[in-house]
Amino acid sequence: MIINEELFVLEDQCKRLAKCIIESHTMSEYMKTKKQMEQSEEVAKLKADFFKKKKTMKRLSPTKSTHQGTKKRIWLLEKPKDNLI
Repeated sequence: MIINEELFVLEDQCKRLAKCIIESHTMSEYMKTKKQMEQSEEVAKLKADFFKKKKTMKRLSPTKSTHQGTKKRIWLLEKPKDNLI
């Protein structure tokens, strides 16, 4: 790897950009909102429901096979997947 002055200039620019982002009003608001969401019971329930549905969807996912019965299996699983949403 060739290291030259341009690389050091880019590194300094990246550090300044990261500092600006971290110190920005938007970032501080994001962190406050994130903390509130992590403590929210409603958000916890929504996340639990989402992960439950995601697990069910993965369980219902058909295997990738070229067997003739696969098309029928995919069709039969579309309705249960639609009901989860």
